[in-house]
Order: sequence, then structure tokens, then C-alpha cells
Amino acid sequence: MRADSPGHSAKYGSYTLMHLDSNRIIDLQLVQSNEVGGSYHMEKEGIKRCLDLLDSNGLVVDYIVTDRHPQIQKYLRERSITHFYDVWHFEKGSMVLYKVEKILVNKRVVKDVEKLSHHYQTSSLEAFHSLILRFTPKNVVFPFKGMLCR
Repeated sequence: MRADSPGHSAKYGSYTLMHLDSNRIIDLQLVQSNEVGGSYHMEKEGIKRCLDLLDSNGLVVDYIVTDRHPQIQKYLRERSITHFYDVWHFEKGSMVLYKVEKILVNKRVVKDVEKLSHHYQTSSLEAFHSLILRFTPKNVVFPFKGMLCR
């Protein structure tokens, strides 16, 4: 999810769904934080809207690659969609070499290793978001329609 501002107090978040085989954006949903009770809940609402749109058009999602956001993990599990983790997000936040042992013996990490995506990563989607930032900087505030257009 791409937020309209850095940090954890975003007003808007856009959730982008990309078909990784073709590198094509298949949906983009704009979520306002006050619709969902705060910015922490925007990511789940964004993926929910994307998947609901695909469902309504008769498309079945076999699996999806995302970061390890706990709400997304639970939501995809409840929808019986296979969930893989992007390797970059799996490693992000760990201290190199110094904490490797601690990470490797962590029960949650050991359990999540099998969920790492064998084939796909979200780097193409991150490149798309990086391109968008050139034209829509986060330090410029827009109303809802402005966010939708940008």
C-alpha cells in the first residue's frame, strides 16, 4: 500500500494490485483512513476491495504475494487464498549477521519461511510506486478527488 504521507498517520492510501507475470496493474483502490477507523486498517480494506472487484468479474485468485502485514495474513487465510511473502519484506528490519541466530530460531520466522514466494516478488510494484512518487510527492496534500486523479 502506498500512503499519501510518510509515517503512520496517512489520510489516504492507495492499494495497487499487479499481475506479476505480465507486470500490469490490474486494480488500484483508494482508501481514506476515516472510512476504516484509522490508517492501520487501510491496507486490509484496499486488498479487500481489489479482491472483491476481481471476484465480481469472475476472476479467481489462487495466490498473492505481499508483505507480512498481520491483518492481510489473516484476511487471506480466511478467504482461502495462498499467501506468499515478498523476500524483501521478510528480511526488512532485521540486523545483518548480528541477529541472524535469533531470527533463525524465532518460531514465527521458521513457520513463515515456507511462505516465501518461490517465483514472484513485489519489486515491480515497488518500481511502479517509485515512478508515481515523481509526479505525486507525499508532502503535497490533495483532497479525495485530487488523490484519485493523481
